[in-house]
Amino acid sequence: MAVVFVVEDDDALRSELCALLDLEGFEHRVACDFGRAAEEILAAGPDCVIMDAMLPGIDGRVIARKVKAASDVPVIMLTCLDSEFDEVTALNQGADDYLTKPYRPAVLMARVHALLRRRGQGQQRLLSHGGVSLDAGSGRVSCGDRSADLTRNEVRILGAGRAAWCRARRSCASCGSPTPSWTTTP
Repeated sequence: MAVVFVVEDDDALRSELCALLDLEGFEHRVACDFGRAAEEILAAGPDCVIMDAMLPGIDGRVIARKVKAASDVPVIMLTCLDSEFDEVTALNQGADDYLTKPYRPAVLMARVHALLRRRGQGQQRLLSHGGVSLDAGSGRVSCGDRSADLTRNEVRILGAGRAAWCRARRSCASCGSPTPSWTTTP
């Protein structure tokens, strides 16, 4: 499963982005210290980064430049800066894509998927549980010698269910309750 790193100072928007990533079946990490965000991103080794340009104490474009100097991870700038100059500057400093706020969630997720496809990721995400396997990239589900092709919406629904299950599992783990496990294969 692909990991998306989120660097956003607005708590509500950060939570919204994380919920959206959960629904799409992505894992996510968030920056804890904006001054050290580049180091946190590089240490996490994510598959994609969604970053605001205007952060407290540091410009997101500076973080993007530091990350791109050490890694080829794709960076999407999600910002309220809407001038052509700001967009060109961000792209020249390392951003791979640029979206302005307010953003359209479906467009943002399409761009995340497109960047991952270009990197050769997200092509095959294999989830397995109880003898049932789902290739989220192709939409093929199989159990034993039987298989079926799912629609894109059916795959998203299953991904949303899995994301909810993962949140419940993390909650159960924090209280010590035993839970079953999914196996994810890249």
